[in-house]
Amino acid sequence: MKVSVLIPYFQGRRALLERALWLLGRQTYDDYDVWILDDGSDENVKELCGSKIIYEQVRGAGAHPRASNMAWNHGYERCESEFIILTHPEYMPPLNAIEELVKRYDGSARLGPVAFAIPQTAQSQIDSVDWKSDVDTLQTLQDFWTFRTPWGWTNLEATEWCHHFAFTGQDRKGWDIFDFMPKTEKRGMNDSWIVGLEVDADRPPRGTDFSVYHQHHERTTEWPFPERSARIKRIMG
Repeated sequence: MKVSVLIPYFQGRRALLERALWLLGRQTYDDYDVWILDDGSDENVKELCGSKIIYEQVRGAGAHPRASNMAWNHGYERCESEFIILTHPEYMPPLNAIEELVKRYDGSARLGPVAFAIPQTAQSQIDSVDWKSDVDTLQTLQDFWTFRTPWGWTNLEATEWCHHFAFTGQDRKGWDIFDFMPKTEKRGMNDSWIVGLEVDADRPPRGTDFSVYHQHHERTTEWPFPERSARIKRIMG
């Protein structure tokens, strides 16, 4: 199954992008590509592209409060993969990240794209190690590089649960993003996961078909779609 990793890029994050691409270029999964969605930076990030990396310019996204969503939409419209991973330059994936995420996909014909973002680490933690030579060690460090998954978490809350996955608020595909957090202790790192919900093949996907888990510790509201809990648990578990 073909996988595409979509990375919005904005000025000033080149070092982070280079590190993320180094890790993405060494994944244990073979059939994938990485899209750099560059909003007009002048840092020549195109030179970082290799055989699996595709460079695209996305003009004007950076001025919008949902800039990353606009860039993701740009990549989503162009890639043809069955499985899409939405991430950022600061998300440093373990070398088996794509392989592990694909394993969780059940292959159901009734599912649209199932996407997960990769754990994000604090810059100070990234800089404190030799991130190339020590990457295998980092994957085993508690609360840092361990490949922690949300599967099995049942106490979800929503936060800002209806911001849009499109520059205009709703594009022709009608994707929205929903943000969630588990009731869990702070661990000094910020994780994001995206979970695809059931999609009817006979209609375009709606916002309630696509969910994002995002760890957030400030304001929360109740999960607004309790009837979907069983479906979420099945995908996660």
